[in-house]
Amino acid sequence: VAASYSTGHCALLEHPEHQEASATSSSWLAHDLEAWVCQPSRWSSQAALSGGDDCRLKLWDRRSAGACSRSLRHDAGVTMIVEHPTVPYLFLSGSYDESVRVWDTRALGRPVHSLSVGGGVWRLKWSACCQRLLCAAMYNGFKVLAFS
Repeated sequence: VAASYSTGHCALLEHPEHQEASATSSSWLAHDLEAWVCQPSRWSSQAALSGGDDCRLKLWDRRSAGACSRSLRHDAGVTMIVEHPTVPYLFLSGSYDESVRVWDTRALGRPVHSLSVGGGVWRLKWSACCQRLLCAAMYNGFKVLAFS
């Protein structure tokens, strides 16, 4: 489990068996402004991803004690990050800049694809078949995006 804070910090939490409360396993200053999203990678126990109001999407190596392994840019705050459910090297990001971007961790220089959805991206959710993505776009309703 992960948490993001208005201070720009992110934290990864662990919930040991037979304990009622979660314990913070690591916490760090991830962004210069509010951190909107933070999550551990589903594909690597040593990786985490975060996004913030500083327009940055960051990839973290948990073994590096708070050192950012990659910092990517949107044109506005990064509000959502979602990894592809079956392709370990693909993930998507959404932003107030009204775009959904597809990234490939093997070549992070620029997004593989960028799509304008006509409103800031609030949430992204994969369909069960992994071929479609539901996007909540502020001021422009919901969109169903096809992914191939």
